Amino acid sequence: MMNAAGDLTFRNDSLFLAAFFNNIVLVDIETPMNSQIYFTYPDTLPDIYGISTFFFGCDSLVSFGAGADDQFYLIDFGTNEITPTGCTTPTSVYGLATIDEWQTSDCKLRIDLDGDDSSALSGPMPEDGFYAVICGPDFTPPADTDMVIVSDYFIDSVTVEVLPHPDTDQDSLGTVGQIPGIHYAFPIPGKKMVLSNAGSATTTDFEEALQQSFLTQSGIYSPGLWEIQIIAWANNGTVSDTAIANILRLPGPQTFSLGGDTTLCNGTELTLALPQNLAYQIDTFTFGTITWQDGSHNPFFTATTSGSYFADFSWEEAPGCTWSDTIEVNFADTVLTQNALTQCEGESFIFNGQAFYTDTLLCTTTVGFSGCDSTHCINLTFLPVGLTLLDSTICQGQTVFFNGQQINTAGIFADTLTGANGCDSILLLDLAILPPDTTHIDTTICQGSTLIFAGQTFSLPGEYLLPFTSQDGCDSLAELRLSVSPPDTTLLPVNICEGESFQVGGQSFATQGMHEVLLTSQLTGCDSLILLDLTLTPVAEIQTDTLICEGESILFGGQMLYQSGIFTDTLTGTTGCDSVVTLNLAVLPVPAVSISVQTDTCGGIAQLTAQPTGTDLVWSNGEMQNAIKITLSDNYSVTVTDANGCSASADTTIMLTPPLTASLDITNPRCHDTADGSIEIADLQGGRAPFLFFLDGMPSDTPVFAPLPAGNYVVSVQDDYGCEWSSGALLPSPPPFELDAGDNQTIAPGQSVLLSATASSPPDTVWWLPPDYLNCPTCPETEATPTENITYRLFALDTNGCPGTDTIAIIVQSSGVYIPNAFSPNGDGINDLFTAYGKHLHIESLKIFNRWGGIVWNTQGDVPWDGTANGQPAQEGVYVFLLEYTHTNTGEVNVISGDVLLIR
Repeated sequence: MMNAAGDLTFRNDSLFLAAFFNNIVLVDIETPMNSQIYFTYPDTLPDIYGISTFFFGCDSLVSFGAGADDQFYLIDFGTNEITPTGCTTPTSVYGLATIDEWQTSDCKLRIDLDGDDSSALSGPMPEDGFYAVICGPDFTPPADTDMVIVSDYFIDSVTVEVLPHPDTDQDSLGTVGQIPGIHYAFPIPGKKMVLSNAGSATTTDFEEALQQSFLTQSGIYSPGLWEIQIIAWANNGTVSDTAIANILRLPGPQTFSLGGDTTLCNGTELTLALPQNLAYQIDTFTFGTITWQDGSHNPFFTATTSGSYFADFSWEEAPGCTWSDTIEVNFADTVLTQNALTQCEGESFIFNGQAFYTDTLLCTTTVGFSGCDSTHCINLTFLPVGLTLLDSTICQGQTVFFNGQQINTAGIFADTLTGANGCDSILLLDLAILPPDTTHIDTTICQGSTLIFAGQTFSLPGEYLLPFTSQDGCDSLAELRLSVSPPDTTLLPVNICEGESFQVGGQSFATQGMHEVLLTSQLTGCDSLILLDLTLTPVAEIQTDTLICEGESILFGGQMLYQSGIFTDTLTGTTGCDSVVTLNLAVLPVPAVSISVQTDTCGGIAQLTAQPTGTDLVWSNGEMQNAIKITLSDNYSVTVTDANGCSASADTTIMLTPPLTASLDITNPRCHDTADGSIEIADLQGGRAPFLFFLDGMPSDTPVFAPLPAGNYVVSVQDDYGCEWSSGALLPSPPPFELDAGDNQTIAPGQSVLLSATASSPPDTVWWLPPDYLNCPTCPETEATPTENITYRLFALDTNGCPGTDTIAIIVQSSGVYIPNAFSPNGDGINDLFTAYGKHLHIESLKIFNRWGGIVWNTQGDVPWDGTANGQPAQEGVYVFLLEYTHTNTGEVNVISGDVLLIR
């Protein structure tokens, strides 16, 4: 239900209403209950009370609204936006109207030479006209390609005429082709053309005909402004519309030069520029764009490399207004020559009067034939002096020949030679003298052996001094110290296992006792006697019995045993000898185990029972009884152990569906007797999809039931197993929102009455309608001072937005006295005086007060107020009057007070 009360406006054959709560409503005139909200504007804007629509031109509409803040707003029905205009009103406006608001547009014929007004970028374009700028005798059409002719009538003809100007004798008005259905005539050749409808031409045909027409000059090109008047005639010549095309011929062409072709030296640059007087000014429009060869538009361009450089200068939006120039720029290469020169270290090289002793690059610059620098460089290198070192050694008493002499003493000797590069080379001899050498030799031989050294034989221990020649060829002495080693005897005790043998000196022994073996010593190489003391250890035997359960195994003799039997293995004892172990193995059977399962689908529980019963068992969850109950999906196992300690296990996988549970989200009805409550089944858990939802036994595919009135409901859910969850739901009905405007009142003329709204719950919004004579139409309590009988309707919304209404009637007793609420003391003889009027009325006194309570007029008797204060014209504004009068029939004395508006 929509709260719709407010002002109306009519636009584009539709009726719109400015409604409460920031809504603009499209009214269905035939069925008002079907009216719809057209758009809602933001809460930050005030309520729009008055609304009205105006014609703008012949084909546009504009709507305005009066806000509760006493401002006027522009209402855009295209963008659904409301914006302030900046205009205000001195009093609240609750209704707007215009004399043409309910009339249709008078736009029957219209011609627009530039539909999107794009030619306005070229200059001052007339309304619905066309503007073009050219620089030569081009064929210029008087209309843009998007021109449009709109007509409710049959088009009779279109005239195209060049208005007079100084060079009118050179005008040439014509067309590049003719449109079928249109007759072409030229009553004034070159200056006027008439396009007549031959009977079948449409507005589109006339648009094409105008786009194909042109204006040019037949003589010498001359600049100036040409005006072309185009008139469309319709409805047998009774309706017409006129548009003007302006064609501006600019003086041209504009020539310019970038300068002559030139050659520059490398490292320099050339700045190119166009003259500054090329731009053209029309009113506030400036034409002229520079474009260089790289696309830039700067006033200057810098050339740094060889090549062709050019610039275009264009008057944009002006056909033919483009000029250009080109310049060739070359850069001459700098000449560079170079050679190499070598000198010996210690020498000097003179260059430009300066001596140089180290490696360097020497250059000199001269001016070449092209005017650019030419440079020659010398790469100077100093060669080092050669140095060779010879090391030599001789025996004491020998000599060596060097630098033409025999040398027999140690030292360093030099000789100077000439190298392959022509520079000196120095040869150094480092001579060493070796003295005689004495060598000490220590050695040992076995008793009975001999040693031959330096040609002599030795067998006895002692020290001997012998001469010989060393490895470097010099004489030396050898001192021999000889030792003789006696024979060696060793005792060797050995323990071996019975049946084994022991080898020593290449012999094998297997019997217990003492054995002699003669060997050669590895340390001295002399004979050595070994005494072998051999001991034998006997073999041991072991037997064991072992029990295992079926499925178990035992490691014996390096293999896993699973079956009963007798097995043997040979081991090595602590003495290192063999021991024989015999195993007697027995395998015991394991108990048989099974699990039975009973499942409660809807309850989410299962019972597991282990067989056999009465044995030692334990479940994977730690329980130890035969039967257990579970509520979680998982893998479960049980292990049973018999009297022999043998165990067996069984397992099973349980998949349980959790019990179906849910909760309810309840939204109570917002207002009394409204069906806008809802019940939503929320937090649905457990069960198996798909689910079916029920409200009072009625099925639904969705868990949300809305809209619902107040009442008791039963809500349930059923899953794919048929398991069900249900709950009761109560939607309480809010108490009704009741308003009481009070009892009807009867008051005397000029008397005020206090209107007070009483509500069953605190109201959120209150307003009184109509707002006439009220000091606050939106306050719960307001003072009314009506001058006539009136009935006020009280509207209010509680905090939930629930509406309430009531009425109160105010009866104003008739006194037969009329007091105007405004007057204009401007001397025009109309409403210049303020007083009271009525039959049987005798004015006793009249007092006027300003808004600060100061008295500005005080008279006794029937003397009206002339709008002055202390003899001077009073300012415009609202004043308070206090009138005392006597009813001449009854003699009753009455006092009336109120407001009066003074307007100049």
